[in-house]
Amino acid sequence: MYNDSDATVRTAVLEPLIIPGSYQPFLVFDRFVIYTALVAAVTTTNTKCHGTGTVKQADSDQAFTTHERASEARVLRLTFAGHGMVHLLEGVIPPLIPLLMLQFGTNYFRIGLVATVFTYLFGLGALPSGVAVDYIGARRLLSIFFVSAGLLSVLVIFVDSYPGYLVIMALVGIAASLYHPAGLTFISQEACERGRAFGIHGIGGSLGIALAPVLAAFLGSQFGWRTPHVVFGVFSIMLGIWSLNHGTVSSSSRHASRKPKEKHKPRSRETVLMLGLMYASFAVLGLAYRGMTTFLPAYMAQEVRLGGALVNPVIVGGTVATIALVSGMLGQYAGGLIADRVRPEVYYAGATAVAGVLALAMSFFSGLLLVVVAIAQAFCAFAAQPVQNLLVSKYLSRNKQGLAFGFKYLMIFGIGSLSATLSGFLADRFGLASVFAAMSLFYFSGAVMGISLWKVGNRQVDTPGDTSTDTPGNTEP
Repeated sequence: MYNDSDATVRTAVLEPLIIPGSYQPFLVFDRFVIYTALVAAVTTTNTKCHGTGTVKQADSDQAFTTHERASEARVLRLTFAGHGMVHLLEGVIPPLIPLLMLQFGTNYFRIGLVATVFTYLFGLGALPSGVAVDYIGARRLLSIFFVSAGLLSVLVIFVDSYPGYLVIMALVGIAASLYHPAGLTFISQEACERGRAFGIHGIGGSLGIALAPVLAAFLGSQFGWRTPHVVFGVFSIMLGIWSLNHGTVSSSSRHASRKPKEKHKPRSRETVLMLGLMYASFAVLGLAYRGMTTFLPAYMAQEVRLGGALVNPVIVGGTVATIALVSGMLGQYAGGLIADRVRPEVYYAGATAVAGVLALAMSFFSGLLLVVVAIAQAFCAFAAQPVQNLLVSKYLSRNKQGLAFGFKYLMIFGIGSLSATLSGFLADRFGLASVFAAMSLFYFSGAVMGISLWKVGNRQVDTPGDTSTDTPGNTEP
């Protein structure tokens, strides 16, 4: 049973998730995943927030008011839509690789270079974007992201050469870099159960990642390679207009922002080492993520056959990649729930290690077995992502989290961007299967760093008088 406030939150969060009925190959499965995860998310026991994301069970007089719950739901709704949109814009290139190679008469390496430039600037821009969040506010920056990225995507209409396409996608990457520091800071400062909130936010990103291959492949193969860029750009502009009247900061957060700045404990050697390990793990997992997602549609088109020669392999690759990636939505939510209940460093290392084993297995399989393994791999890989955000909000101070999240995405997308070019080289030289074998090494490296992070944290807790690792937001970046 649920009360009226539960219904308000459910409506607020689920309203933007109505999916057009024309994409039948994945529609039913997508709706099942999204609605199951989000209904579970918004019908949990009422809780009360106490300043820095800590939660306790609420008595009837402590429970959120309808206004407070609706305000938090507006934040989740805006960031859910924004996270999906940014990954649609980011994911448009991989499913179009075969079409772009034909259009520009080029090879995997040069198209991989476009993805590298986009992703590098996507990550590099996150650092100044994080600084901007701390000064001009998250909601304003989200609106700027929607409109600027959308307008630049529409300009692809005028592109007819490889250099022109490279330049436009570089500019879209810069505009897209505004999103993650703004969206994650917004959630970190507003949500009570931050692991759960990051999980719901992650579902939005996973939805964008999962839909990008099939939508881009379908639109590109049927209406031309420019069409996905233009369609996604128009939707982004529409979201920018919509964002002007949604997702405003709740009154409690505004009052919190006027509180005196937090006092921070000095950084110990162990704390600096923990931050180094954390950000290094983000970098290697960014390399794995970029390599996997860039060439997953092409690999699926090569190794999976549906409908014989009658079905366009570009559509097959995009659709099968979507089916694999949509499982990441469940992984995001599961990871967020688990992160609030266990030592996050241990869970982070375990999920990453399993993702590495499955990535390696993908290089040996084809057909239906490949699809099954890819689904499991995506679940585990995406299950680690909410924990990354929780670690940032745990180790870094609240008033500098914009910068902290910006640096995170500099590692994930800036350093990670190098993997697209590396993967293109491997695909040209050794075949597409080699890409997934190579990416497994990055996952294994991330798992080792996660274990090291846990061990250093234990050593710091065991040090007399030092409990800094148990206190969220105690460290300056």
